[in-house]
Amino acid sequence: MKSESILAHIEAFRRMIIEILVIFVILLIPCWLLAPKILQWMQQAALRVAAQGGADFDLSYFALMEPFLIELKCAAVLALAAGLPLYFWRIWVFVAPALYRREKRVILFGSLAVWGLFSAGFALGLFGVMPMLVKFSLSFAREGLTPVIGLGNFISMTASVALAFGVMFEFPLLLLVLAAAGIIKLETLRKQRPVVVIVILFLAALLTPPDVVSQLMLGVPTYLLFELMLLCGKLLLRENKSACIDSGESDEGDTAAAGGENAGAAEKTDMDSENVNYGYSAVYHRQRRRRQAPRRNKRGRGYISNG
Repeated sequence: MKSESILAHIEAFRRMIIEILVIFVILLIPCWLLAPKILQWMQQAALRVAAQGGADFDLSYFALMEPFLIELKCAAVLALAAGLPLYFWRIWVFVAPALYRREKRVILFGSLAVWGLFSAGFALGLFGVMPMLVKFSLSFAREGLTPVIGLGNFISMTASVALAFGVMFEFPLLLLVLAAAGIIKLETLRKQRPVVVIVILFLAALLTPPDVVSQLMLGVPTYLLFELMLLCGKLLLRENKSACIDSGESDEGDTAAAGGENAGAAEKTDMDSENVNYGYSAVYHRQRRRRQAPRRNKRGRGYISNG
């Protein structure tokens, strides 16, 4: 019976993977048609930034299959991003029956928070930091030094910066999850704020171009999200504590009610026992008085003693 249940779960998991792959392939076709337009838009945005800095460049490719592979990668990324809600829904259908209501709510809101933070960081890296990076790199162009930027290098750099910002914005949420799991304490994080700031700036320096502005553009929002995480963690812990107190009071009330019922039953039993004892005592005294009462002498009018 247990082996049949395991096989059923494996079959459901296999069906889920197949459906996700089918959704990805279906979305890949329109994304393949949109990929050239996306690449053209990115190139035009880079050219506008270069024109503002007084420089000019063209994207070049140095391998025969490089444009095809880049468009394929772009289409795959678009298909993954566009299908995330569908992928999540299919995974949710597979996992939800094994979860409690509170676990479902936590996972649902957590998934929305992950998606929202990642999207915000991705957009900031793509539209905010990448133009500054292009402008910074083209500022070194001068007479006798012409920028020749490869298409693959440009797309890889753009994707790396956008993904780095998206992942970095998940850092406060990761700390919140660790605090909720009891691995770290929020009070410790509050006391170690300087250490957290140093870690954020260090990660920002690793993930961003080598200029202070882009590092601050990543570090400042991440620190603000860290402070928001502390506030949310405090509220969540307070809610959990109040829920535990309410549960404890409910248990105490049930225990007290049960104790009251037991006490009432015991009191009733004692009263019944007393009544029974009183009945036995009354019968005993009645019989004793009857034995001690003087009996009439059948032969005469006088009374004789029982003694």
